[in-house]
Amino acid sequence: MSTFNLNQSFAGLGTLNFVAPFASVFSFDGKISLPTIVNGGGASSCLMTVNKNSSPVYTGIAGAEGFKVDINCASGDSIDMVLSSGAAVDQGINAIKMVVAISTGV
Repeated sequence: MSTFNLNQSFAGLGTLNFVAPFASVFSFDGKISLPTIVNGGGASSCLMTVNKNSSPVYTGIAGAEGFKVDINCASGDSIDMVLSSGAAVDQGINAIKMVVAISTGV
């Protein structure tokens, strides 16, 4: 069994893609920095959705500051981590930042 460790960072709303280099259970542990309430801008409603080969496998809670999901992947499987929001406070450039640790093994 191969071990794998990778840290990825992402800023703004959008999609971070990962392609499994080999078959294994991959762990995705993400921390999300959300904008704070400034000048009555309201709370963040950022939503994290994780898709495997375009099918949802995880949907977080709006405004959550992190997520963790383990996904059984075949070699070449595509994992998309999608940050989305309709709240005005989340729309600014780099208003939301995410760091994801991707690993296998224990």
